[in-house]
Amino acid sequence: MIAVPWPGPPVGSYDPTMSEYIQRGDSGEAVTEVQHLLRSLNFYAGELNGFFDEYVEHAVAAYRAWRGYPEGGYLDADSLAMLRFDAHDHADSTASDDNPYEDPYDDEAAPATPADPNQSIRESALALAMGEIGLVRAKDSSGDDDDGRPLRYGWERLKEYFDVAAPGVWSDDVVKYVQDGLPSWCGIFALWALKSAGASVGTWQMGSGIPGAKYTNHPQPGDIGYIDKNQHHCLVIRVDGDTVYSIDGNTVGDDTGGGEVNDRTRSKKEYAAFLTVFD
Repeated sequence: MIAVPWPGPPVGSYDPTMSEYIQRGDSGEAVTEVQHLLRSLNFYAGELNGFFDEYVEHAVAAYRAWRGYPEGGYLDADSLAMLRFDAHDHADSTASDDNPYEDPYDDEAAPATPADPNQSIRESALALAMGEIGLVRAKDSSGDDDDGRPLRYGWERLKEYFDVAAPGVWSDDVVKYVQDGLPSWCGIFALWALKSAGASVGTWQMGSGIPGAKYTNHPQPGDIGYIDKNQHHCLVIRVDGDTVYSIDGNTVGDDTGGGEVNDRTRSKKEYAAFLTVFD
């Protein structure tokens, strides 16, 4: 799992004493802490606002899937304790020598918010995309339907990607059932996340991909990386020097036709181009 540096909560940070679960609809300091913890492990890219909304729910579900917990977008005492452990363990290994106890809740220590009118859309797209980790295995079957036809694992999620990003281009049967004919859906996944987050962009075009996408030499979070092999598309999480962190549809490890949603780390040299749908 890709993780970004986070030095841990400040001394005396809030210890949630909520009811049995922290879940969608909750708000307050407990949720703010969860947002920080998820962001430190790169499961969450949304606002640190203390509201447990659908984006936090997606991020929690992705974390639970990664950790092997039962499916769900909530935290109980055990999973919250493990989330804290994972974040703090990462913080211990990446803390700055100059200031290992820098307070991430301190506004003066936080990076300045870029003056980007599309910032919230970019963050929402990444949060949505990361929330899909572990939910689709398009090459595997989750069982047969009533007619004995093998259903793709996570076909409901896969169908939503196609319905939003490429409506009517491929038949529902091709998407729903394990069979030949399913296209490489990495670009469709990226477009689904952007459109679902509110980006002003059209639907997938056969032969031309994402409509209106423009080349950019300075990719930002929520922009699109393009690799020539398999005409692969991904969403850029961040760029750190020559390293690009991304969230990829239809990918398992180095296999850009692997049928799952995963995060990846690559050299910038592996990319043929970077694109953006934003002005």
